[in-house]
Amino acid sequence: MYKLDEFNDIQNKELEAKKEMFSDSFAKIRALLIKTYQELFLDHGTPVQKEWLSTMKELDQNLNKALKSSVKATLLDFQHHIKGDQQEIVPIFRVETVLDTKQDEWKVCHNPNHATLKHDIENLLYKTVKATSVVPRIENVFRKDRQAILDEYRSTIVEADKTGTTNQMPPAISSIMQKVYKNNHSNMSPEDQQAQWEAKTSLPGTKSSDYDYYDKIRATKEIVQIKDHILQVVNAIEQKMDEDCKMWQVSPEIRHLSSLRTNRGQMRFLKQGANQGGNAADDAVAKYKNGIEALKEIVDEVRHNRPSTRPEQFIVFRAYNLKNELMEQGHESITNIFGSLIKESKRELDEFITEL
Repeated sequence: MYKLDEFNDIQNKELEAKKEMFSDSFAKIRALLIKTYQELFLDHGTPVQKEWLSTMKELDQNLNKALKSSVKATLLDFQHHIKGDQQEIVPIFRVETVLDTKQDEWKVCHNPNHATLKHDIENLLYKTVKATSVVPRIENVFRKDRQAILDEYRSTIVEADKTGTTNQMPPAISSIMQKVYKNNHSNMSPEDQQAQWEAKTSLPGTKSSDYDYYDKIRATKEIVQIKDHILQVVNAIEQKMDEDCKMWQVSPEIRHLSSLRTNRGQMRFLKQGANQGGNAADDAVAKYKNGIEALKEIVDEVRHNRPSTRPEQFIVFRAYNLKNELMEQGHESITNIFGSLIKESKRELDEFITEL
């Protein structure tokens, strides 16, 4: 089980590692593709270029499928821990049930509260899918890399033509120059040279609907459904968290200990203890003795009979801090009652001495 911030740190590190793996793998694929294309296919005609683009589109589909499978597997694993299956759900988050005693009225709350829990889980789901954004579409990258090579080739051809060194150009550049211009390059204007170059080297356009992998994956029905199922369970746990707070909020331990913060509350509590003990209300020793015993019973009830942990679906409520706070408040109240007993005894003794 994890605290929410611990879980977030672990998941963020794993996502960063996965993004790095995606980027490294893609860089290797990119380098190999453009090297193969440059060496074997760049200077070929339109039929070969179209066939290469078909290969790029097929590779695009395969990469999209692989990335989606990775995201789906991660989300399904998280859904298994959040929602469970035929087996009993094993909680993964610790939620602290705490008591805020700084307010006029004590308030039971959770750390993290439901809003924070939901926000962080939503953020995790978003980051899990967003990790695929480090991988751009292979066709788009290929087009950019190809254009960079062609721009370099074109610059080399123009410079070599100016200096009369076209016969010293690398074979690959000489080959593409011959196929684009035949032997007419020197006889053409710069504008005609550029127009001819673009006409011979341009590729068919890509569809505007060909989005990046991330945009496709996040809109996939399967991915959307898994995320929705997870958030449904997260939303439902809010009711259980509210019930946990209410269970403690209305407990007699909190009610009694909270009232003992005032002198009036102490007097009322002591009076009830005296009446329950069958003692006269003005019997100071018996009244305080019964009050202290009642407080000890409250502290013992908190210590021994109130559960410190309680599993509920994918979280576990931990009430250690709350119980410790209540026991400290109980001990403090006992100390205060002892102090009140001493004061009242001293007052009665002073009155007795005065009467003498």
